[in-house]
Amino acid sequence: MRVRELEGAALDWAVAQVTGIELDIIGMPNGAQHIGLKGRTSDGWPDVYSPSTDWSQGGPLIEQHLIELHTHTGQQYGEHERWYAVCPVSATGARCSLGPTPLVAAMRALVFAKLGAEIDLPEGLK
Repeated sequence: MRVRELEGAALDWAVAQVTGIELDIIGMPNGAQHIGLKGRTSDGWPDVYSPSTDWSQGGPLIEQHLIELHTHTGQQYGEHERWYAVCPVSATGARCSLGPTPLVAAMRALVFAKLGAEIDLPEGLK
């Protein structure tokens, strides 16, 4: 799947592949998929890993990987691609990605920088 199209649990799973965090894919009764931290629970429910929506998880990754965040001012991008992020890959190169929120843009840029423009997802996240 193209990294620029990743969102939700699929994007969170991809970020975990970059960071080395072990996860469980959790199917919810409504058909949604969530990503849980392997072996960690609160009140009987797996602790959710969602750096694409949770600043306490995504924020430190932005800082650690020196990701820059910017907003688009032009109308051509629309609300779905309002933010863009730049993640350095070397002293002279970087990978950029767009997203509807700063966290989505940043996590897409991180995955793009570390894993490339396309990745294979587990069957439950496709």
